Amino acid sequence: MAETLLSPAKFDDLPNEIVEKVISYLCYENISSLRIVSRRFDNICQVLLNQGFTKADKYHALCQKEIKAQLPRRESERRCHPLARHVDILSATETRMSLLGMTYMKYIDLGLCCFIPGKVVDEIFRILHLLRAENKPPRAHELLQELRDISSMAMEHFDEKIVPRLKRMMTPNKVDAFGDSESESLQCPSFNPLHMSLPVPQLRLPSIRQDMAKMQQQVRVCAVTLVSVKKHMSECKNKNTDQTSRITKLERNLTELKKSLAKQNKRLNAQDNKINEQNKKLLEYDQKFADILAEISSLHGRKLSLTDPVMPSVSTTISHAKGSAIVTQGVKASDIPEAAPVKGKGRKRKVAGEHSEGAPTRSKRKI
Repeated sequence: MAETLLSPAKFDDLPNEIVEKVISYLCYENISSLRIVSRRFDNICQVLLNQGFTKADKYHALCQKEIKAQLPRRESERRCHPLARHVDILSATETRMSLLGMTYMKYIDLGLCCFIPGKVVDEIFRILHLLRAENKPPRAHELLQELRDISSMAMEHFDEKIVPRLKRMMTPNKVDAFGDSESESLQCPSFNPLHMSLPVPQLRLPSIRQDMAKMQQQVRVCAVTLVSVKKHMSECKNKNTDQTSRITKLERNLTELKKSLAKQNKRLNAQDNKINEQNKKLLEYDQKFADILAEISSLHGRKLSLTDPVMPSVSTTISHAKGSAIVTQGVKASDIPEAAPVKGKGRKRKVAGEHSEGAPTRSKRKI
């Protein structure tokens, strides 16, 4: 009894919970390499690797939610935001994790294997921690180069080397009605030695295997189409942003043209008002000119009427002057010259004045 108390404790004597807690402090690459130690370590490490992949998926969703909460709602403004590079990196890691999940999770759910590439989980956590720590991370193709290489190599190795073994494990050997061999009883989980007398129904796993292969092909095709659709969506988004920028420019040009048209319409209205005013003034001037011409024509008619009664008055004055000269001076009437016909009003007045003044002078000279 004393020897058992004094004997040193071994690591294998520890319970699985403590061993799992100790191993969880290692990186996932070291955890995946510890699977070859023993069957117990293999079981514990498989649980930790599966938990690591689910933790990475949840941590990625948390980071994506935090970054999307800081982004604006408009897609055009997200491209110019400082966190746009974070969004691109997270979307690329999401596609890579979805491909890994489609490759491994169906076999993990069946309990045939675990998430084998622990280095991939470490790389995913490294990228996510870097995104949360740095405000300006490197570009997506630079940061995700290692993850793409590791994940693609892991998936190729799994499809080429491990999947055929798993498919062999899924196809059971033909079991006899009485279960003769022990190997068959160990490989077939539905075999029970208590029911040896009953016939065991033959499982239809080959058809399930074919369905699984078809499903896997469909999943791969869907993954390829999903990548192409995402590329097309990104191109459409870029085109949409370009078109929105062009539309905004055209709207600005339209507003400027509308403003210039409004100014020109105002100028045209002002010019029309000025033309109307000038037309009114021209009509007034035409009316005034017509009135002036009417007055001039009336004055001209009066002048003509005044020139007709002037001739007899001149002749009467001349005859009166002759008579007075003959009476007063005794001059003969034949000696007085007759007045020549004068054209115009002023000329007649001058002739009449000459005759009235010149008649007594001539009579004086003759006397």
